[in-house]
Amino acid sequence: ETTTQSENPAQEETPAETKAPEVAVVVPETTTQSENPAQEETPAETLNQGEFMEIATGDGETQQIFFETKPEKEIILPEFPTIVDTVRVAKATKNFSELMLDKKNLYTQNIVDIDVSKDGKLFMLRETGVLQVVDLKTDQTVQEIKDPKKKITAFALDNNGAIAYAYGKHVKILNPDFSQKAKFKGKKDIIESLLFSSDGAELALYCCNDKLTKAHIVVYNIEKDKKYDFKEEYSKTKMCFVSGNYLKSKYLYFILNEVRVSETLYEKYNYKTLDGKHFLSADQDGFLTYFDASNKAKIKSMKIHDGQINHFEFGSENKYVTTSTDNTAKLWQANTDSLICVYSFPNSEFKKAVFNSENNNVITFANKSIYILNADFQKICYTNALISSAKQDFQKYLNTYPDGVYATNCKQTIDKIDYIASKTTNTMDSYTNYITKQSDGAFVSLAKTQLKKIDYTICKTNNSIALFEEYLKKYDSSPNLDAMKSRLEYLYISKAFKTTDTSEFRKYLIRYPSGEYVPTAKKQIENICFKEAWNDTIVSPKLQYLMRYPDGRYTSFISKTIETEKDKYETDIYNFAKEGKLKEIDIYLSLYAAEQEKYAEHVKELSAIKDYLENQN
Repeated sequence: ETTTQSENPAQEETPAETKAPEVAVVVPETTTQSENPAQEETPAETLNQGEFMEIATGDGETQQIFFETKPEKEIILPEFPTIVDTVRVAKATKNFSELMLDKKNLYTQNIVDIDVSKDGKLFMLRETGVLQVVDLKTDQTVQEIKDPKKKITAFALDNNGAIAYAYGKHVKILNPDFSQKAKFKGKKDIIESLLFSSDGAELALYCCNDKLTKAHIVVYNIEKDKKYDFKEEYSKTKMCFVSGNYLKSKYLYFILNEVRVSETLYEKYNYKTLDGKHFLSADQDGFLTYFDASNKAKIKSMKIHDGQINHFEFGSENKYVTTSTDNTAKLWQANTDSLICVYSFPNSEFKKAVFNSENNNVITFANKSIYILNADFQKICYTNALISSAKQDFQKYLNTYPDGVYATNCKQTIDKIDYIASKTTNTMDSYTNYITKQSDGAFVSLAKTQLKKIDYTICKTNNSIALFEEYLKKYDSSPNLDAMKSRLEYLYISKAFKTTDTSEFRKYLIRYPSGEYVPTAKKQIENICFKEAWNDTIVSPKLQYLMRYPDGRYTSFISKTIETEKDKYETDIYNFAKEGKLKEIDIYLSLYAAEQEKYAEHVKELSAIKDYLENQN
């Protein structure tokens, strides 16, 4: 540790006769390094901080010598380059219904009812009483069915492509090519709805009187051209339909007593079979109810809508869809009663929804618009993930559809989510974990750059030689790599300046034989040797200095000191020369050869040795 003298050592009084001059040191003030060293201005005086040493010149005068205590040129690390990192997971800008909407067709008239044939044709009954048939593949109208006198009030499709429609009190049945297959007149009542039997052999008519006070069911056998009524009539307030298997019969309707129905075209209670053993009902309060088909006992009831349920329809894969006055259509998994998705559009009350098995979608309508909604489980699962932007939802898709259409998209998004999580934490562990989990990820290179930046910052903050060496060993390519190497060299030379011997300077010279601070290191080694020689009371360090630096910066001081007190040092110098070689002998002879009488024996001996060595050379 250095000791502090006055701020101006040159003004201190020094004894005229100083044999072992003291070292006066100016201790540099420590400066705080800013966060951005490149922008910090270093005061000019700190560049030349060091210590002064006063020595006696031998003629009663003193002289100050300045020694640096730090390298003249400090290497400051620049900031790590800015990393352009705009990675983010884009959230869906549209809601679920908009993302799941495959198509929307707007017509000029309100729509009353719809259905889809097996071959992908959409049948729309408009409020004008015209049945329009549209090819869903081309969006082209292929047929318009209408009666010149009466409005069509109801229609039905069978599994084989036949079409039945009611106008007034009459019914026509058409073949798939729209040619007429059958025609008959119902009873005196208005026909409100139609439904084919499962085998298409019979057609059931739901009829009401003009005042809508009574209702009954008529069944028409197409092959026999015969119609018959159920045995009893019930008031409209005490009957409803059940679609599916009628227990031991093939009829698609079943009468349940004491069940109210609404007075609209869409029954308040819609009953349909799930598996031939159970019936499901939907009511005006938004409840879905399960009944046992054998005894009509209620099994369970669930609230699935906030308004009246207008309609529900079964599709493939145990799916069913419901529509409601709450402006939603909902897709369900029947075997688990789990909600798959909700379709919702402002100010759109969905009246009815049907499945289009050919394209795996749901078709529904509200007012003048037809909505074609995607019912593909894969797309629904993926769309849910897009909207939530949650990793678990993308992973859920991959677990369900590992080779699905959107599997690659999900993997890429999970990769983004994992990287963003590591960036948010912004630690060595977080980026390392990302690289481990996503070894082939799109952001591995970016994560490795972030790791370099963190390591770089740690090195810059701690200024540890070990950390710098570890960094350079770990990264063979990195921004500011040359600056890192230069800073490490600076740390090594700075470490040497903090010692009082020459060992660290010599280590520096071995490590950096062509380094930036080689002249500084050599100069400091000479300075240390001089201090040791000057401050030591014996002569050998002084002689060693002269041997090492015959033309050194302090050679004249050392030589003058030895010459001034050569009588005192004669024996030591003689022994030193006797053990040495030509240079050591030359030093002795240069001091004592002129004094033959006083040191004749030593001069003669060393002169002889010199002659011998010169002859040998």
